Order: sequence, then C-alpha cells, then structure tokens
Amino acid sequence: LRIGALDPAAETLTPLGKCLSTLPMGPQIGKSLVMACVFGCLDPVVTITSILSQRTIFISPMENKQRADASKREFAEGYPSDHMAMLNAFEDWSA
Repeated sequence: LRIGALDPAAETLTPLGKCLSTLPMGPQIGKSLVMACVFGCLDPVVTITSILSQRTIFISPMENKQRADASKREFAEGYPSDHMAMLNAFEDWSA
C-alpha cells in the first residue's frame, strides 16, 4: 500500500514517514489522523479510526439481515460509506 511514507529512490523516510514513525499505530491509521489535522476534520476521523480498531459495531443476525442492512443504510444518510454510517451511529449513540 503506497502512502507516501518512503522515498523509493533513496530508500529513506519522507517527512510524512518520519512523522508516522513516531506514532504508536499502523501507518494507514496514522496517515488518516495526520491528514485529518491538515484538513481540519480531526474529531470525526478520530471517532472513525477508533471504531475501525475494534470489531464492527453493526451486527447482522441471519433472521433479521434485511432489517439490519436497512438500519445501517439509514445511518449512512445516503452516503455510500460504511465509515459515515459508523460515525453517524456513534454520534447518535453519544447524543
């Protein structure tokens, strides 16, 4: 997975790579958090990455799969995104 942390020609860390190497998490999650700081959206990204570090918050029992899927789509609020569904479910729960 190419995330821009390594300069392949010099085989050295890029400035982003040096930053990511100091964080106690995987480079993909770390880059998400760094970029969230850059773009000013840290709060929702912290929530999403925290949720992703655990088992799914959505259960889908066989006998109610359609109902569970409909509920997940409702949390997504029209976005084709599991991440938005998770964020909205968490925000609804924490309100």
